[in-house]
Amino acid sequence: MKFSIEFDGLDKMIAYYDKVEKELQEEVKRTVDKSVKTMLDNAKNRAPVDTGNLRRSIHSELNIDKGKIEGRVVAMAEYAPYVEFGTGERGIATNTNSKIPVTYTKGFHGQVAQPFFYPAYYEEEENFKNTLKDILKKGLH
Repeated sequence: MKFSIEFDGLDKMIAYYDKVEKELQEEVKRTVDKSVKTMLDNAKNRAPVDTGNLRRSIHSELNIDKGKIEGRVVAMAEYAPYVEFGTGERGIATNTNSKIPVTYTKGFHGQVAQPFFYPAYYEEEENFKNTLKDILKKGLH
């Protein structure tokens, strides 16, 4: 007894899926890049300005390595967390970000929280997730 299966066009199917994979990766890259730039712009626009150093210290990076796409927005000014979350009693009273644990020193007035970074992140987060879902749904059909 002999049994055989022959696939005609398998090479075309593999080439098609390779093409779809590359297109999906490029679309994900564009989406990550766009979201990072949106967050960057929003964080800079929200950052309080005294000398402008804090705003100038906010920048973004897009890294692609072995199929991994990573977008980052960072505030490099060493005092950025104190501006974001506040300090002392005023920081405790005005920090509205319950998702990030912060420890405060009690016993002095400190400065009020002036959130600029995480609001920009939270504002873009849902849009980014929804866009990725749409890309993946489109790619799987």
